[in-house]
Amino acid sequence: MTLGMGAPFIVAAMAGGMAGGMVGADMSGSSILMGAFFGGFMGAMGGMFGPLLANTFGQIGSTMIIAAGGSAMGTAMSGGNLLENMAIGAITAGVYAAAFYSIKNEAARASQSFKERLDRYGYEVLGNDEITGNSKIRTSMDQAWQDSHANINNTKDEAIANNTKEQGGWIKKDGEVIRWPDGIYNRSNPSPMPTEGLAASFHAHPNLGSSWITDPSPPDLVFVDATKVPGYVINKYGIIRIDPSHGRWGYADLYYLP
Repeated sequence: MTLGMGAPFIVAAMAGGMAGGMVGADMSGSSILMGAFFGGFMGAMGGMFGPLLANTFGQIGSTMIIAAGGSAMGTAMSGGNLLENMAIGAITAGVYAAAFYSIKNEAARASQSFKERLDRYGYEVLGNDEITGNSKIRTSMDQAWQDSHANINNTKDEAIANNTKEQGGWIKKDGEVIRWPDGIYNRSNPSPMPTEGLAASFHAHPNLGSSWITDPSPPDLVFVDATKVPGYVINKYGIIRIDPSHGRWGYADLYYLP
């Protein structure tokens, strides 16, 4: 067991055991110590089997289970209401674990470079190009994202109620951006393609709920192939570039990565 694996379990289980002991035995010193001791013992055991527990119940869920066990053992030794103590211990540990893992994960993301974050989550690194690196074009793309009213919609009705609509446009070689008319909640509405000087197209995927496609969809790949110029998809993570020659795609720039 490593300290990094076991420490959260031990501390959370001790907190849960102490909380259970305090309430279950009228806050007597012996019950608090007993709860902390057995909570720590259960936390150490949980640290040894942390990967198995976390894979099955998640980080927070596994910590709550371990804390409930520590409260139960403390209750058996010092008295009190078993179920009440287990519940209090689990809730206390759950609150602690949620805060701990939130801070830990945020710190880990902040310490990673752009390249490391993309590699870790399996996205290909393409990097900025003459389109996403152009401040005038980026301003237009960012405005299209704002105009799409991105929201955590999980259904068609939610998307319509939140006025979420795909937005997009054509990008010309001189940097001019020609915005398309408003699309609907799940489809963009391209205007006629310019006959000269076309450099790229772009559109937004503004539905952020888990039931929607964040990455380029099959119709997106077909569309880009037909236009013979790169296509860009703006989503909650950043900007994706699609190559028209073979459909290869990856992130040109990154805003946020969970």
